[in-house]
Amino acid sequence: MRPSLRRIRAKGPDVILGAKPALALGLALHELGTNAAKYGAFSAARGFLQVSWTTSESRLNVTWDETEGPTINQVGPAGFGTKLLKSALTPFDGKTEIAYLKTGVHCTMQCRIPKV
Repeated sequence: MRPSLRRIRAKGPDVILGAKPALALGLALHELGTNAAKYGAFSAARGFLQVSWTTSESRLNVTWDETEGPTINQVGPAGFGTKLLKSALTPFDGKTEIAYLKTGVHCTMQCRIPKV
């Protein structure tokens, strides 16, 4: 099932990232999107995704919130995707936290915004 744009909301200020942090963030977002399509919000007819980001003091803060997807009852052991999410932003003084809520996946990512 391909999500319509009415099921996605993205909001935040313009941010200029260098190639390496942009690639790392892109990989993390791709992993989250793939999982949303397979198991999360986009695997359900009413599923919704909100991605927002802010900046403060040369730091980027990204929040990924899925709602109206299937209930998450059990999470298996960390696989490649989870390991990728947890490590992708560490070279940029970053970290990722993932919570599997009954309403859906909630993920926060933050990293330093390198000067370009």
